[in-house]
Amino acid sequence: MRDLWPLFKQLGQKTQQEQSTTLRRIFPEGKNFVLAFSASKETFPETRQNFLASLAAHPELKFRLAKEFWLGGEKIYELYEVIRSSR
Repeated sequence: MRDLWPLFKQLGQKTQQEQSTTLRRIFPEGKNFVLAFSASKETFPETRQNFLASLAAHPELKFRLAKEFWLGGEKIYELYEVIRSSR
C-alpha cells in the first residue's frame, strides 16, 4: 500500500510523456486498486481530478468503481480497480 496523493496532485503539471512514465510505475501490468476519498471529502481536489483524467487519457488503463464506503449516510471512500492490459 502506498500513499500517492502528492504525486497525483502534481500529475496535471507534467508533460504527456512524464505522465505515461509515472503511470507505468504506479500501475504495473495486471490488476491494481486505488482507494480515494469521495469528492465531498477531499482536501486537495486536483488529486482526484488528475487521477481520473489520467485514467481517461490512457486507454491502456481500464478502470471501474469497485466499491463505495459510506458512514452515517455520507460517502467517505471509493475503491477503484485499475487494470493495465499487456497489449
